[in-house]
Amino acid sequence: MKKLISSLLIIPIIATLSSCGTATLEDGVLTIGLEAAYAPFNWTTTSKENAVPLENSGFLGIGRAYVAGYDVRIATEVATISGYELQARKLSWDGLIPALQSGHIDAIIAGMTDTPSRRESVNFTAPYYQSDLVMVVRSDGSFVDASSIDDFSGARLAAQIGTIQQDLIEDYARDDGEDDLFVPGLIASTPYETYPDALLALLEPSSGLDGVLAERPIAEAMLNEYDSTLSLVEFFINETDYNPDFQISVSIAVRHEDTQLLNQLNDALEDIDETTRQAWMQEAILASNES
Repeated sequence: MKKLISSLLIIPIIATLSSCGTATLEDGVLTIGLEAAYAPFNWTTTSKENAVPLENSGFLGIGRAYVAGYDVRIATEVATISGYELQARKLSWDGLIPALQSGHIDAIIAGMTDTPSRRESVNFTAPYYQSDLVMVVRSDGSFVDASSIDDFSGARLAAQIGTIQQDLIEDYARDDGEDDLFVPGLIASTPYETYPDALLALLEPSSGLDGVLAERPIAEAMLNEYDSTLSLVEFFINETDYNPDFQISVSIAVRHEDTQLLNQLNDALEDIDETTRQAWMQEAILASNES
């Protein structure tokens, strides 16, 4: 079984598939960007199940790779409904928005959260998945019994670079005299290029990393593979209500000027009911550890 961290080893790739309907983008092709290293939202795989072939991988069809995950299911469905042929490109997380702005891709479907700062650069659809943030810790570590962010005083925490999770950690670590989020003693570690990198560091006690803040699906995929080694810390404000500071959603990003595409994608998302979305995510969590 391929480990989550192995998704880092696949080279950038492009995938295409056909669909039907009424399209207006040039040549009827919708080109999306994603990391292909963010399981269960997207990852590289050798399995063909619920995956898109990566046409420029391998040689004469030998050793061909595929891209799979929740984002791929969403992208395939909205492209089909909207009448586009789908093309996917693997990019670094920090390269996604610049690639969209430059016209290298038409949309980002990569587990990206709609934030005010990102809206300065791109526009977003309605959310296509809603979740919450949890802290992944070692089961034998000092913070396995934590129940609030205040319990992480003295901990060294991190997430993936450029994510709102890392921004939140830095807010908790920053004492600027104005931010009531400050947790004395909490240390924001240097962010990691990808979540698999952060996971690898967390699994090694000598790294000094005590916790990784991640979306619940990411964390569940980690635990499926390392259930005896890792644990989740959840953040509730009482016995039943989750702390709203740790709730999160993801949306599709498009260029500001592409209002017609934005409307098409929003219309397509409305056709995907919540039961289907949840089922696809659970399938992706399980499949990400089997590929």
